[in-house]
Amino acid sequence: MQECEHELRRVAGLEKESTAVLKKSLIPKEESYVGLDFQENTLYTTKETEEDCSESAKYSRKSFEQQVDPLAVLSKAYARAKAIGSSTASVVVLNGSTVEVANLGDSTFLHLSLENKQYVVANISKEQQHEFNVPYQLARLPDASYLVEMKLGGRIKEASRLERILAGGKICRDAPESSDRYRFEVASEDVVILGTDGLFDNLSVEEIRKVVNDCVASVRKITPRVAKEIADRLVGKAYRKSKLPIVCTPFKKKFKEMENEVWEQGKEDDITAVIGVIKPYNY
Repeated sequence: MQECEHELRRVAGLEKESTAVLKKSLIPKEESYVGLDFQENTLYTTKETEEDCSESAKYSRKSFEQQVDPLAVLSKAYARAKAIGSSTASVVVLNGSTVEVANLGDSTFLHLSLENKQYVVANISKEQQHEFNVPYQLARLPDASYLVEMKLGGRIKEASRLERILAGGKICRDAPESSDRYRFEVASEDVVILGTDGLFDNLSVEEIRKVVNDCVASVRKITPRVAKEIADRLVGKAYRKSKLPIVCTPFKKKFKEMENEVWEQGKEDDITAVIGVIKPYNY
């Protein structure tokens, strides 16, 4: 699977060392799903989703009665996406005092609420996977014209390799409707953390909770500066652990359970953290 993913990125000319980290090689399977995990498409799709969320948020501010459906937002963004590639997705909206989520794949949301001046786990999403380490994902596959353009541009060998991969692999191509739906109540100062698998594969929920509590220990309320500090600390901690040759991580435990093999090092992958803090409307 890893070799196919690497080849798909390389032949499409989208592999960027500064922004994309390839998955480490796992135990090969005779039949594995392949994800067109292009960084460029991830950014493109995310940008469109953000635009749709922003439009919905502006409209919802006009009336608290306006309800925003996260699945509708995700479906609209997916329908508008044109770049080639694939991505997991997590869309979270706040309707009054209720949070609603559409989550597809192995990105995760974590809801923390205050209890005796400490943040504790209130809600967390579950991973969606076709098989171990192969998450559900939205995808746009290259058509014949895309491959022709590659060949006309002199990338004949690369286009041929991509054709073979597309013909022989089980391409992950899930629909927005396959998303898991969540709905829960929140209160002022609750925290909602969105993270990619690079965050949650390297940091346990308890480690994440501790970072949040350490950051807010000396403040009464979470300001934008504190929220940024939480995000920076989480990403930094996850990145450092991902580079260690021997370290205990959630991925190590899952790998042992699913493959009955030992995974010693950290889990190198894309690491993203988004911190949301519930505030009164007139904050």
